[in-house]
Amino acid sequence: MASETTDAIEIDEITALAIENIRAKLTEWGTTGEQFERIISQTIKDLQAKEHKQFHCGLKSLGEMLGFNAEVPNGTGDPDCVWSIGSDIHIVHEAKSDHTPNDPIGINDIRQAQSHEAWVREHCTCNKETQILPTIVSPRTIVDEKALVYANSLTHFLPTQMKVIFEEITNVIRRVRASAPSMSDEKIMERLYRDVKTEKLTPHDILKRLSTEPVKKMTSEKKTERMHCDQWKKD
Repeated sequence: MASETTDAIEIDEITALAIENIRAKLTEWGTTGEQFERIISQTIKDLQAKEHKQFHCGLKSLGEMLGFNAEVPNGTGDPDCVWSIGSDIHIVHEAKSDHTPNDPIGINDIRQAQSHEAWVREHCTCNKETQILPTIVSPRTIVDEKALVYANSLTHFLPTQMKVIFEEITNVIRRVRASAPSMSDEKIMERLYRDVKTEKLTPHDILKRLSTEPVKKMTSEKKTERMHCDQWKKD
């Protein structure tokens, strides 16, 4: 990204890695042809699925679209999906897409999701500056009051909120892809950086957006999904 345009902007290393990863994915998907749209179509189906393994595939694909290195571990007690940028950021997901919306999130689910922070420290490269965010994705908007004590750094978000992020990053990549055949690699990287930054989709932004509802501050009183989503919308 060594150009007058990007030299005038301070691009942090974490965002630069994400942009490089998105560019690599764009090359893999192809700047022409139908493969990209097939992947987009499958990803949205996966993110709308209640079946947990299918939803995990959607999380993995979305993480890659955002520039993270995404994996779906398959061991007993493992998290459902992990998004990482080197040793700097690890977002670790416990997905409960099959939850019935009107019930509270229970103790066992909270304990399981919170435990993934320790899993990351055991299985991923970390240092004293590493940011680890354990999250639970569930259509439920209330928590069993007895479970709150077990939620230390755990945050909550809805499948519908995940869909919003998917739509935003899809629009960015689709715009860049439309112009990519006539652009140099350098210009594609510049355009990706500009649009990802403008739409608040950098790894820092994603970390912030997924941190807006700590589980320990959730309530046992019922809230509508609309109220929940309105509070979550990005600034």
